Amino acid sequence: MSEPHEIDPPERGDPAEESQDPDRVDELLVAAAQQGDQAALGELLQRHDRLIFAVSLRMLGDREVARDLSQACMLRVIENLHQFDGRARFSTWLTRVTMNLCLSHLRKERLRRHASLDAGGSGEEGPSLSAQREQIREPGPAGGVEEEEQFGRLEGAMSRLDAEQRAILILRDVRGLDYKQIAEVLDVAVGTVKSRLFRARTALREEMERSGPDV
Repeated sequence: MSEPHEIDPPERGDPAEESQDPDRVDELLVAAAQQGDQAALGELLQRHDRLIFAVSLRMLGDREVARDLSQACMLRVIENLHQFDGRARFSTWLTRVTMNLCLSHLRKERLRRHASLDAGGSGEEGPSLSAQREQIREPGPAGGVEEEEQFGRLEGAMSRLDAEQRAILILRDVRGLDYKQIAEVLDVAVGTVKSRLFRARTALREEMERSGPDV
């Protein structure tokens, strides 16, 4: 179930638009919103609130933080929608906005933890891996013990990767973006995406091997 956002969207428009190409619907809504149509803006945010929250939760591993960041992302979209020029899909642009906010948040948290350690603090890094697993996991059919353990190892390994490595794995293997779309989200060359993805998958495999036997 997706997390509700606090920006109250208007009722959906013509049901016929549901059968249209999603990217075309986004184009029409963006064009209207850029002209000041608040109903179109609300519809646009409603169409993508699940995407924003899913990316935030996967990156941050904390439901409350992900909810707050999702709200910040929506506000960022409202403030900067006039800058969207249509050269990329709106969903790709939105993913870039969300991912940038997530990476910025994680960098700030890393600096805060380092400062806490320098000052003699505990350097606590937030929820335990088991707590993160419960927060991230989406509802689904009940699985066996082995499936639970495999999921826990995977999420634990993901949480120990660098933020940039986690980001590229989420974009490719969770969100299913192609290399060109990932390049647009991260603002890098396609060749860079391929090399970073290779290194991220290698790092994930190594973390999985450290956490237990192969599955």
